Amino acid sequence: MDDEDDDVYATRFKASGWLSSAYHLLDRDPEMLSAANMYYEGISVLPDHPSLAFVCFVSVVETLSVRKHGYPDRCRFCNSYCGLGRRFRNTLKPVLDPDDVETVANAYDRRSRTLHEGKLHGRETYVGLIGETGLLSERATFSLTAIRFGEAVRALLKQELKSSAP
Repeated sequence: MDDEDDDVYATRFKASGWLSSAYHLLDRDPEMLSAANMYYEGISVLPDHPSLAFVCFVSVVETLSVRKHGYPDRCRFCNSYCGLGRRFRNTLKPVLDPDDVETVANAYDRRSRTLHEGKLHGRETYVGLIGETGLLSERATFSLTAIRFGEAVRALLKQELKSSAP
């Protein structure tokens, strides 16, 4: 697993480079294989579909969080998981500076709106450099956040793969 490709917009071929060097580990670990596959799908769609990529990257972080800490406790009243946001942040802390952790965590709830309401938050459906789609617009900022999140997810995966190597 080398670090020669630090571009989150990597082609499928380049992305498979560092992943392929870990296939012997992934073959023995279905959880990590699923996480690596989800990361791969995320970077594949990131340039054109940042909202869907974000969903993929959240899935990887949640998989790695459960892997390290087990499933969180459930609320005795509503049966939903407790403390997911805190666990999400804590999982990202080793690979992101505190400001980036908060930026990604603040975008975390959008994942649910993408999944359950069909909402898109990036520049998927818009073209142009002014107005709602301008370089400093909320949609452009979300797209940049998705790129940074993808880089962090790759770093998390590499850490986990290195730590599980024989």
